[in-house]
Amino acid sequence: LTQADMDEAAEDARARLETARRGARAALATAPPAIVETIERFLARGDEAEALIARLARAPEGASKSRIHGDYHLGQG
Repeated sequence: LTQADMDEAAEDARARLETARRGARAALATAPPAIVETIERFLARGDEAEALIARLARAPEGASKSRIHGDYHLGQG
């Protein structure tokens, strides 16, 4: 597991976070009052989420990466 792998995963996480933020901001306009508070709390924690992604993006020393293929039987009947 390389730092490049972790950087790629972090970028993916940031993109997903931004997609969630956009969706949350769009939902505010039509959300019922009971949900608005939850959406606002989520949006308010954006910096915290960014910091967590950055912290988790450091490759752990000695970590390894493996690939899993979907066909565990390798085509055998």
